[in-house]
Amino acid sequence: MRAGGDESQKNLEAILTRSLSFGLHHLETARHYGSSEIQLGLALIKIKDSKRILQTKIPPKLDAKEFECDLELSYQNLGYQKLDLLSIHGINTYEHLQNTLRPQGCLDVVRKWQKEGKIGHVGFSSHGSTELITDAIESNYFDYVNLHWYFINQ
Repeated sequence: MRAGGDESQKNLEAILTRSLSFGLHHLETARHYGSSEIQLGLALIKIKDSKRILQTKIPPKLDAKEFECDLELSYQNLGYQKLDLLSIHGINTYEHLQNTLRPQGCLDVVRKWQKEGKIGHVGFSSHGSTELITDAIESNYFDYVNLHWYFINQ
């Protein structure tokens, strides 16, 4: 049986196929969204799209080696050699931002993978304060920000 069950997998594949007919090419998942990376990886084998933009999100860790292990697992789950977009998932506190930006932190791992051609752009997502989000943006280390609609439409 596939991750999430056969019916769930068939539903995902139907949604992906239908979304392509509307010109939707951006797929976003996250390392900790249950079985979504695994299910998406299985579906991407079947449903090809030359315009696909693939994004996943991985939370920051104090230990950059642990972050890199999570990154490797995401690649394995998705079955992809390169991510177009990688978000540091949940820079919700200044500690998360520090773990990401400090020397030998998570962003150093990302930059290494970018040099190897495995990652395109790097961004972050957040449920943090406006001040934290602004500070993260103003650090100039990120290419984009992934904010939830409820944050913008308060």
